[in-house]
Amino acid sequence: MDAYCGILYGATIGLQVIGMLSAGCARLAQSARVVAVAKVVLVISLLGLGAASALCGREESGFALVAGATLAILLLAATMEISVSEENVAAS
Repeated sequence: MDAYCGILYGATIGLQVIGMLSAGCARLAQSARVVAVAKVVLVISLLGLGAASALCGREESGFALVAGATLAILLLAATMEISVSEENVAAS
């Protein structure tokens, strides 16, 4: 493994962690400003993970599969809307 792959793997792991943290923060934060920043960070991490996955695939690394799986999970987290309104709670 050369230095390029090591840097690429480190960047991929960092983007995965940042993406998961921002997805969780976007769901749990109460402030609209924090949610907006978390969503922007999530989109940036999605773009970075896509590029990192492509570069890992170009190096014929199995790490591309892991980056792609995380990318799919983050895409689901970004598109799912989980909200509980008072009407839904009162109905159940």
